[in-house]
Amino acid sequence: MEINKRNRTELKSYFKINDKPTQEEFADFIEAGLNQAEDGIAKAQGNPLSVQAEGETVGTQEVLDIYENLSDDNPQWSINLNPRVNPAEPTSNQSGLNIKDATGQSRLFIKSGEGNVGIGTLEPASKLTIESKNIPSLLSVVDITNERATIFDVSQQKGDGILSLRNSSSSTNIQLSGSIEKPNFFLGKVGIGTKDPKTNIQVSGENTELRITNTRQGDATSARLSLENTANSEHWEIGLQQGQDSLMFFSPKNASKKIVMKKEGRLELPSGIIFGRSDTAHINEDGALYRHAGDAFLSTKDNFFIKNVGATDEEVAFHFNTDQGKIGIGGKNPEAPLSITGTGKEGNPDGSMHITNGCILLGGKNSDGNFSDSAQISAGKHKEDSLNIVGMGKEVADRKIDIWAEGGMNIRGNVHIPKHFVVAFSVSLSTNMKGAKNPLKFEQVNYNMGGNFKENNHFEAPVKGMYLFTMCMRHNTDDGDVGWKLRLNNTGFVNEGGSSEEEQQERSWLIARTKLHMNSRTVLTLLQAGDKVHIEQFGSGGNDNFSSGFEGILLQAVM
Repeated sequence: MEINKRNRTELKSYFKINDKPTQEEFADFIEAGLNQAEDGIAKAQGNPLSVQAEGETVGTQEVLDIYENLSDDNPQWSINLNPRVNPAEPTSNQSGLNIKDATGQSRLFIKSGEGNVGIGTLEPASKLTIESKNIPSLLSVVDITNERATIFDVSQQKGDGILSLRNSSSSTNIQLSGSIEKPNFFLGKVGIGTKDPKTNIQVSGENTELRITNTRQGDATSARLSLENTANSEHWEIGLQQGQDSLMFFSPKNASKKIVMKKEGRLELPSGIIFGRSDTAHINEDGALYRHAGDAFLSTKDNFFIKNVGATDEEVAFHFNTDQGKIGIGGKNPEAPLSITGTGKEGNPDGSMHITNGCILLGGKNSDGNFSDSAQISAGKHKEDSLNIVGMGKEVADRKIDIWAEGGMNIRGNVHIPKHFVVAFSVSLSTNMKGAKNPLKFEQVNYNMGGNFKENNHFEAPVKGMYLFTMCMRHNTDDGDVGWKLRLNNTGFVNEGGSSEEEQQERSWLIARTKLHMNSRTVLTLLQAGDKVHIEQFGSGGNDNFSSGFEGILLQAVM
C-alpha cells in the first residue's frame, strides 16, 4: 500500500523558531492527521470509537484491513460487511459481518438477523455451519493436559461425515460414520444403566430388559441375533421363530439342522447330543447316555470321571471305576469300593453325617438346640496314632460317651485310664509335731499319683468324684491330748452330715489322750473339682514321726 503523507520528523521541521510555514506545509500538516468528517472515523464524547464502512450500500462494504507491513500490496486479513457469495454477481450479497484472509476467502461470517455463524462459508444453514474442501477434520476439541490429545472430532472422508470421541491416548471409543454405502457405529464398552461397564455391552437396573425386534413382515424370524467369527466368516444366529414363540439356534449354511427350544420347555435336537468321539455315542442311541425300555443308562468301558472346569487330570472330584465297581471321592484310582480323600467337613455339623478319609462326623443338635459341635469318630484327629471317639456336647465336660452294649461287651488288651483320673497319695510326718498346727505339714511323701497333694500340707481334687481319706496318728508325749480334724476349704469339715458343728466334727476327726495311744479314722466323701482338704492338729500334746500319716484315693469320678 502506497502512503504519500509526511511523517512526524518532516512536519516538525516546518515549525522551527522564527520560521514561517508555507501554505503547502500547512496543507501537509493537515493531511497527515485523521479527519472525522472525511475519513469515516469518529469519537463522540461518551461514545465508543465509530468506524464507517467504505462502499455502496447495495454492495460489499469494507470496514478494516490488517497488514503485517503497510508497504505490502495486500492486507493479511480484512473485515467487511455484506460480502458477496459470488464476487461477479451483485445480487449475491449476504447481510452480515465477514472476516476474510489474504486470498479473499471468507473464514468467519456472522449473518445479520438470524445470527447464524459460518466458518468457511457465507451461507450458514444453521446456528453454526462449517464448510471445507478436502480437509479431513472439521471440528475438534483438544485436551492440552495430555500433549494436545484430540478427544472430540467431527471430520469427513470422501464426503461422508464422521464423529469420533476418543480418550487421552487417542484410541477411538465412539465413532459414528455417515457413509451411505457402509454406515457404521463403533463403541468401546457400552454401559446402559451403569457408569462402569465390565463387558462390551452391560445393561443394569431394575427390571432390566434388552429387546431386539424385527419389524419386517414375512420374515421367518421375528427377532434375530447373529454371532460371527470374522476370521472365516462363519456365524451362528439366534432367532425367535415367527408365530410359534420358539427360540432357534442355527447356522445359515445349514438352517435345517437348527436347535429349537419350545415354549413348553421341550428342546429339539435333530441330530442328537454327541458324547465321546463317535457319532454313535449320543442320547436315544447306543452310546454313553441312552434310554432302553423306560430306563436310562450311563455306560463307560472302564472309568467315568467328574472334575471341575480347568482342573488337571489329577484333580478329579469323582472317579467311577465301572470295570471294578469302585468309587473314588476327592481323587483318582479308588482302592476300595468307596475311597474318600481330601479334607471335607470335620466340624460344625448340619444334621447330616459327613465322612472324610480320617473322620466320621455325626450331626445332630446339642442340648441347647444348636449344632455347635458333634460326635466324631476319627483316626488320629485328637490324639496321634489312635482311634478317637468324641461324644456330643457343647462343653468339653459334656462330651462324654455312652456305650450301650445290649448283649454285653468284651474288652481285650490294656485299658488306659487318663492321668487325671488316677489320683492317690500317702504322706507321713518326718519329725515329731507338738501343739496346734493348721494346716499340718507332712514332709515324708510316700506316693503322690497325679501330683494332687501340694505344698506338703493339702490335697486338691482334680475332678468331681467320691474320695476316700484315712488318718492315722500315735501320741508320744505326757503333757496333754492331741487330735486331728479333716478340714474342707479352710472353712468347714469334710463330712458335713450333722446338723451342728459338733456333729460334723465327730464324723471327720480323731483324738489320742495318753502316751503311745494310736487312733485312726477313714472318711468317704463327695468333693467338687478344686476342693482343698487338709488336716488341722489341736491340743497340747505331740505326735510321733513316721507312725502318723495321711492317705487318700479317688474311688469314682462323677460326671
